[in-house]
Amino acid sequence: MVHASRAAMKSLKETGTDFAAAQGMGPREFFEVMGLWDVVNMDSKAGGTAFNSI
Repeated sequence: MVHASRAAMKSLKETGTDFAAAQGMGPREFFEVMGLWDVVNMDSKAGGTAFNSI
């Protein structure tokens, strides 16, 4: 994880984006890989709207 974070931050600093380091993964794909949809669903049921845009 440390190496991936460093690569992403280096890419962001040098190019202004982390697109290459993210390898096309956006927030939605990140949530799927990390299994965070349960958190999103729980937040939504509690009336939260923070995750509506992903």
